[in-house]
Amino acid sequence: MSEHEIMKPHEKSILDPNNPLMIKFQAAVKEHYLNQINRLKNEIFDYETETKKNQEEAERIGVQTHDAQLMLCKQQTSLDELIANVQNMIATRQETTIKLEEKKSIYRQATDNLIESEKTNLEIQNEINSVNLLINQVSEWETNIESNITVNRRIAEKTRKDQLKLAEEKKKRDVQIYKLTCATWKLDMENENMDMQLKLKKTDMEELDKTVVWGNAKLEETQVQCRSYIHAWKSVMVDIEQKDKIVQSLRTTNATVSGKIESIKAEINNVKKLTKNEMNINQRLVMNKARALADIVNCKQLLDEELNKQRELAVTMSEVEAIADQTESDCRDLNEEIRQKGIEADQLNKAAENITETVLKLDKQFSDNLNSQNAEDRFCKRLCAQVGLLREKSKDLEIIMAETENKQSKSLCEIESEKYNNEERERTLVEISRHKTELENEADAIEAEKVTNQLIFRKKERHVTVLNRKLEQILEKMQLKIVISPQELRLSVLEKQIEDTLLEITNLQIFWLREEKNVLNISKERHEQTQKLNLLKKQKLILEQKNLKVTSEIENYGRIEKKISLNINNLHSKMNVLCDHLNKTKGRKATMDEAISYSQSEFDIKLKDAELKYLQLEESIQVSEEEKIAQSKELIELHRQGLEWEKKVKLVHDTKVEMRGAHGESTENDLAKQEIHRRKVIYGQLQKAQQKMVKELEHSVSRRDNIVTVADARQTRSKASEQRIRINNTRKIESTKKQIQQLEKEIEELKERNVLVKAQKRLIVHRMEKTKNEITFNENYETILRDEIEKSKTKRQLKFEILIMMQRKLNLYNDLAANRKPFVYTKKEDLPTEFEKHRELNTKLCSILQNLISDFPNYFHQLSRLYNTMKLSVYTQYSSDIDYRTQQ
Repeated sequence: MSEHEIMKPHEKSILDPNNPLMIKFQAAVKEHYLNQINRLKNEIFDYETETKKNQEEAERIGVQTHDAQLMLCKQQTSLDELIANVQNMIATRQETTIKLEEKKSIYRQATDNLIESEKTNLEIQNEINSVNLLINQVSEWETNIESNITVNRRIAEKTRKDQLKLAEEKKKRDVQIYKLTCATWKLDMENENMDMQLKLKKTDMEELDKTVVWGNAKLEETQVQCRSYIHAWKSVMVDIEQKDKIVQSLRTTNATVSGKIESIKAEINNVKKLTKNEMNINQRLVMNKARALADIVNCKQLLDEELNKQRELAVTMSEVEAIADQTESDCRDLNEEIRQKGIEADQLNKAAENITETVLKLDKQFSDNLNSQNAEDRFCKRLCAQVGLLREKSKDLEIIMAETENKQSKSLCEIESEKYNNEERERTLVEISRHKTELENEADAIEAEKVTNQLIFRKKERHVTVLNRKLEQILEKMQLKIVISPQELRLSVLEKQIEDTLLEITNLQIFWLREEKNVLNISKERHEQTQKLNLLKKQKLILEQKNLKVTSEIENYGRIEKKISLNINNLHSKMNVLCDHLNKTKGRKATMDEAISYSQSEFDIKLKDAELKYLQLEESIQVSEEEKIAQSKELIELHRQGLEWEKKVKLVHDTKVEMRGAHGESTENDLAKQEIHRRKVIYGQLQKAQQKMVKELEHSVSRRDNIVTVADARQTRSKASEQRIRINNTRKIESTKKQIQQLEKEIEELKERNVLVKAQKRLIVHRMEKTKNEITFNENYETILRDEIEKSKTKRQLKFEILIMMQRKLNLYNDLAANRKPFVYTKKEDLPTEFEKHRELNTKLCSILQNLISDFPNYFHQLSRLYNTMKLSVYTQYSSDIDYRTQQ
């Protein structure tokens, strides 16, 4: 049988392709395949657009991460600088506390030594006064004994026993009087010691009052700072509440988006089932067509065309799958990069907020575009998980930032308290630096080395600037995209070198301070030892002089006693001779009476002459006493003027210290203070000597009055003792003249010493003025240098940030030249809103920085740098106009 005959029965069951029923089915199949092809083309186009957008976002995120890294590096350097400054301040504080304790111990020892020396001086003075009083009493006793002897010889009524009893009673009374005087002197000593203790307590109370005043001022400053910190913290809390509201709104939107995604997934599953059923039906129909060999010839063309279409669709599907795999790999890479950047940006709230905004935008775009893709369902799930993680991290970051702000506020309070303590310590250090003259040569050598180093550094800076310019020219010619410029590498190397040099400088400064401390301690000990030796020498000389005086007076008294005994023996022998002569010449009474009358007249004349001389001497003594009183008044006025000048100098010194705030006087001022103190001690000793001389003069006047009364009594009693009285008077007058001469010499010496003291005081004042002028000049020079250094830092940082801005612009122009859009928002409607948001945020931050600059003028340069970075960071992202702050 032939094939035609075999196929005949089958022709009735299979429709003809030209059949109208088959035409409708073919048209429906064609429409179905065309719809699938169009859908696949649309999906391919969507995938391409999404890949482009993902690439653009990846580039933008890379730029933002680079900026965040730069900001982190800057903040780390600033934190390292602050930590180093705090450590230096702590070290200086410890050293100053140690020095203060040593100084306090030395001051206490000096005060104890002063009190002990004053006590010893007072005891010695009291002993000297007691010795003088004893000498005076002995002299009085001698005079009284002489008078009693003369009286008792002529008066026979009293016996020797009565005289001895009276003498013993007088001695007992004198001993009682001496004991009473010693008791009074001891009480005076105790009173003076109590006065000294009261003075010391008053000085301690004044110091405590000063410390209380400083503490109150410090507390007021801390209260003001705490208020400012509280206001800042409230503003931060308000911002945190706003951010929490935004996060809650984003969570609600995320929940709605997740619901939509689940509904879309269900629709996709239904579509897949329908496509599977349709494919099964198509396969069955193809099998029926294959069985029908008769229709193969007629349907070959249609089948070939359909197979070609299927092949094309398979190729497109494979391409779509490859693109989907690439998108998945790109998304994975992006997720890994986002995780790394999230770990690096743990301390940056702004970067986290920007990333969350970008993720939400990506969610919206993916939810609008990815309607029927399984691969992108996974991507959405991963992104949602990452968004949750980022939100949790943002909350953790906000908590950490709040804790860090609290710690910063505490650290600022501690730093300001330490500043105040350091200012006081600087005052003490300036007062301690007494050896400036010895270290001037070394300072000159160091300054010369500094000048040479500065010249070398400037040459190297010029060389570096020339190399950087050449590199910039080469980069502009090559048009390369460089993330890290050679300037940054060079700057990092230079910063490391600067840090190493700063560490070396701090170590050298600490070593120099220790050496200076040792030298100061040695010099102080030496100075104290020399002062003690000088005081001991002076005390030794004073005691030797007093011993010489006492020995000389005792020798004089011994000589006088010998002369008196000789005179008594001579008179006794004469009395015997006269008695013999009277016995022999009783009849010569008339001649003797005439001779006696003649001799009596001569003696009367001589007595009158002596009385005239005595009156003249009294007048001269009165004149000398008046002169002495006038000179003592002049000395008191000079002392008062000196005290007034000292008060004025102290007031000037206090005002200058308050105007400076943290600087004291130099070593020459300390030496001048020591000299002034030494002169004061000498002046006090001279005053004490003057008072002693005045007391001696008063004692001599009282003694003279007693002598006059005794002489009058003797003249009334007997005329034979006139010659003895004259001799005694002449001797006493000569002794008083000698004492007057000694007083005049001492007064002249005091005048000369006062003149020398005034000249030295003028020299010291002149030196103090010179040193003050030098200190003010050095302080002004130091402030100028610091301002110039800070200005150079700000300018250098500003140039560096402008260079980064130019690199970003160059990268942007290269992207535009390569037909790539680096902007996040391609629509013009979204650009102004986002620009205004970022601009408002930047203006708020700039206003906060301005308030901080006004509140903390000491950190003007650092805050101005931050202000410049804020301005540049905004205007480089959205516009080309630059508004930055330069040094005023």
